[in-house]
Amino acid sequence: LLPALLQLLKIVSRGLGRVGERKDLSLLREIRTGEKGFLEAIGQTGHKEHVKRAMKCVEMSMQSIAAKK
Repeated sequence: LLPALLQLLKIVSRGLGRVGERKDLSLLREIRTGEKGFLEAIGQTGHKEHVKRAMKCVEMSMQSIAAKK
């Protein structure tokens, strides 16, 4: 279940990266700062990579939005 939820998080963050606006950066920042909490909550090594990949997508989306004029 958790990998599927993290996949949805990646999809949503990619979508925000494509069509999001500067106001969406605060939401993405909030998600990004929650990485430690995600990792602590899952506690399973196999899912930690899923969290890291999802956070990478969030970071890339933040950069994409910040680069928009």
